[in-house]
Amino acid sequence: MTDADLDAMLEAFRAKHAFMFEGDHVISDGPNSYDRLAEIERSTGISLPHQYKRHLNLVGAGDIAFSSVYTPEPLLDYSLWREYEYMPQNRSRFLPFADNGCGDYYGFRIVDGICRDPVCWADHESDYDISEPEYPDFNTFLAEVALKS
Repeated sequence: MTDADLDAMLEAFRAKHAFMFEGDHVISDGPNSYDRLAEIERSTGISLPHQYKRHLNLVGAGDIAFSSVYTPEPLLDYSLWREYEYMPQNRSRFLPFADNGCGDYYGFRIVDGICRDPVCWADHESDYDISEPEYPDFNTFLAEVALKS
């Protein structure tokens, strides 16, 4: 899904459901600069997908409608590294960026230090084995999971 397609969907969804994006009930760590994201990539040796970085730059980590997105910032509440450390068998193979609230994770396969675009699934019932791709990219994940479109 293109960035423009997702932007249009988000705008329409926000117009109908503004309360899901504003107020004390919404948890957000705020946007990240591209420079900061590049620093994190250098320090971890893991390249993040463009669509994920774009989301972090424009919206930030935290709640987004019916889902939430982790941040790569190591010391913040929504840090993906906490979940990454929780799955030692998947270190260097899978980077979780969201959960389903039941102990399972959405994330990116890591190949040679690069996160691939397709969104995969790590299920706690199968000891966090990584599934085949669930969504072709991060924007499609947001559209179908966070916006339930």
